[in-house]
Amino acid sequence: MYHPAKILRLYQPSDKGVLSSKPTSQALVTMWDQHMATVDIDLDILKDIVIGDIALVDYSPISDTLSTPRQIITAVLKGELGTEIWAEYDRYFKTRLQPPVLPPVQPPFRQPSPYHG
Repeated sequence: MYHPAKILRLYQPSDKGVLSSKPTSQALVTMWDQHMATVDIDLDILKDIVIGDIALVDYSPISDTLSTPRQIITAVLKGELGTEIWAEYDRYFKTRLQPPVLPPVQPPFRQPSPYHG
């Protein structure tokens, strides 16, 4: 499973102000459902990512026995493709926020009382 995300910021071990125990890079992203996260970036695509790109974050389980998601950027959707995918997810998200349309509430049925005249 993959989640589209927009790149907000990149963190690399060589950046000023970053002290890292690993040679990996991370990105601050906003997900399609407006959640924010800091995720790893696959080294094979690190040089191709820029702020504002739309990326795919791998959410598949880290193993068959652990359901924890990988949370690593494995693809970047450049240009028109990224824009279209982001817009499609945005439309879907906004429809999920709409309250459901419920039928009008009917007053309870009341049995007429017998005539006592």
